[in-house]
Formats: sequence, structure tokens, C-alpha cells
Amino acid sequence: MILKYAERPSESLLFRDNFINDDYVEDNGGTFFNSLTADNGITTNGSNQYISYCDCYDLGSGSWSINFKVSIPTAGVQTYLVSKHQDNDNRWYIRIDATGRIFMFSKVATVTVISGTSGVSITEANTEYNIEVVGDRDDTLRFYVDGAESTGTVSTFTAVNLDNTGNFEIGRWNVSYGAFTMRDLSLYNLAHTNEEVSDVYQDDAFREIDASKAFAWLPCRTYFDDDSNIVTENIGTGVNAYWGDGDGTNEPDLVRPHGMLFDGTAKWIIADASVLRGDTTVGAMIRIDNWNETLPRIFYNGSFIFAGDSSNERLSVTSDGSTTAYSANNSIQLGTYYFVTVTRESDGTANFHISGELSGTADQPSGTPDMPIIPLVIGSDQGSRHFNGYIGTPFVFRSILTPTQIRELSNKAFNNLNV
Repeated sequence: MILKYAERPSESLLFRDNFINDDYVEDNGGTFFNSLTADNGITTNGSNQYISYCDCYDLGSGSWSINFKVSIPTAGVQTYLVSKHQDNDNRWYIRIDATGRIFMFSKVATVTVISGTSGVSITEANTEYNIEVVGDRDDTLRFYVDGAESTGTVSTFTAVNLDNTGNFEIGRWNVSYGAFTMRDLSLYNLAHTNEEVSDVYQDDAFREIDASKAFAWLPCRTYFDDDSNIVTENIGTGVNAYWGDGDGTNEPDLVRPHGMLFDGTAKWIIADASVLRGDTTVGAMIRIDNWNETLPRIFYNGSFIFAGDSSNERLSVTSDGSTTAYSANNSIQLGTYYFVTVTRESDGTANFHISGELSGTADQPSGTPDMPIIPLVIGSDQGSRHFNGYIGTPFVFRSILTPTQIRELSNKAFNNLNV
């Protein structure tokens, strides 16, 4: 799971998950379900599937906005959508009730601080609605559907910080679940005005902006902004709950600019649960310092493997763990920085670009993309094949970047690197 933070000039965007990273959904027995939909969304089954994030995303200003797109398979069913909870006395959740109203409820230290509903508005099955719930510390609780306010009844609204201890979750509250498909979930630590809510709903370019972005993992992220400019931002440590191997002992050193230094020993980053089965572009700035392994891993999930190849000093990629495509022989020299990119289509067709230029034979087969065996790992396969050198600005796009876009990313990466 990738957890994404951002700060935009015109708004305070605390968190957005547009599910472009093939997020897994976890049931309460610990099994993982891939519930990704074709249009960057997730689907839950209403009985045991949900996403549990870290204990974060506290809406601490007292004013906040929560926006998402959702459709339900059956109308007239109580459906829990998002929540954060410690226990019955410290919690908040948003749900759709059986009459088609949006309901928000919160308790802090046993005291009910929020209780309110929209008008009857979610009445059709298999119809996507854009829902926004706004808590305005200077006004009241407001509900919006498809950009328009849906006036209901607000019995209690106290402008409190929604910072209850407990994980932020999609798909359930406590032991109550919801069946739905959701896209583009965003949390803001300010109260949107009516006009701003309408803008978010009506402006397709804004609503879908993240579908064209790639969010890299710690310690940075890279994406195209509203004006198609390439942006690389350092977001520091401590933001991603899935940083490292889980025991705090095997992480590589963080180095500037925007990179990680691996020393050829058992160090890696568990990035997220990316399936990488559809059209995909992956890449990073790398520098291999030593061929201490024949196939040092750059990205690895057991099926998709992007690695170096010491036998011919080149790059390799496989989508099924066996069929392998290669960059040109002698295209990777020790101690040299390269911006390396692989575009891999849903049928397995692969192309390498090194520092913005095509390398190796075009349109090579890499095997039929298979399901992952483990979450995506950077710098190792967690057994051997450890990377020795620098990996910076790693990214994944759920699309095939054009040669021009790849060249632009490469130029920007080298400008940031200043080498």
C-alpha cells in the first residue's frame, strides 16, 4: 500500500489514494485479496474485505473535507465506507444508510461530537456518485453528492480534531463492512466551500490528475503536475507505514538527492503490494558499484523482476519469472549513473530506455504478466541478489510512457542529481 502525502498551493491535501498501485485488500484473517478495478479503483465484498492504513491522517485542524467516488452493487443496504476507530467511545465513520442517505458519526472520549445525515441521494445501484463530506469549524457539517449540497439533518456538530487513535480504514467500521467500488479517495485538512466542492467534481482534469502520476516510494515521489511539468519532491521518512522490511534492521541508507544506498548485503525496501499486470512503466536513477550478484534486483515481486545482468553488463526484466528481455550488452558500466526505464505492456512486450534512449531490441517478449508472489521489493529479492549501489527516485506508472515523456523524466532526474 502506498500512502501519499501532498501539499498544493490552492488546497491542503493531506492524503490521496487513487489506487493506481494495485492495492491489496486484506480480510480479517490476514489473507490478501487483489480487488483492483480497471479504472483505478477497489471493490470490497461487504463481508470481510477492507484496507487498513497506518494510524495516521488525523484531521487535526477542526476543519476538513473527505472526497471519494463510490458505487454500490445493491441499493437499500447499510454500507460502511471509511472510518477510524479505537473503540466504541472513540471513533468516526461515514456510511450510506438503508434509505440512501450519507451518515457521519463520531465520538470522542464517550461524547458524541458529530451526528448528521444528507438528504436521500444514493438510491441507484451500480451508479458512481461523487461524495464529499465537509466539516467546517466555523459553520457546520455539510454533505455533497456530484458537486451539489445534499441537505439533511445535522443533530450534533462540534468542531473537534478527528484524530482518534486507530487505523484509518476503507470498507469497514469495527466488525461492520460495506460492499462497494471506490475511486480517488482524498482527505483535506480544510473545509471546502460550495464552489470548491463543485470545482473538484466538475473539473475532470483536476479529478483525474493523479491517474497520470507516478508516486515513488520513500524518500521521494515523482509525477507530472497540472501543467505537465515533472516534479520530484522529497517527502522524508516516517510517512509510509510499509517502509522497510518490518523489523527496522535491513533498510538501506537514505542519501541525497532522493535516493537509497545499498551495499550488496541483505538490505531492501518493501515498497507496496503492486501487482504490475497491466500496462506499466517502471524506473529509477541507478548506479551499480559492484557486480557482487549476477542479477542484482532493482524491483522484485517474485513474478515481475527488473534487475541488472552482470554477464553482459546490461539490464533484464521478466514478467512471469522466466521469460527475459534485455537492454543492449555493455549498456551498464560500474560507478556510472543511469536513468533506467522499462515499459511493459499488458501482453508482456517490453522496451528499455537508458538515460532517455532506447536500449536493446524493441518490443521484446518478457512473458505473460503473472500475479505477484510477495509485495514489491526494491534492492533485493530478500534472499540474495542484493543490489550494490544507488537507487533513487523509483517510480511506477500504470500506463506506457512515450519516448518523449521518458526523455523528459530522464533530463529532470539528471538535473536533480547534478552529475
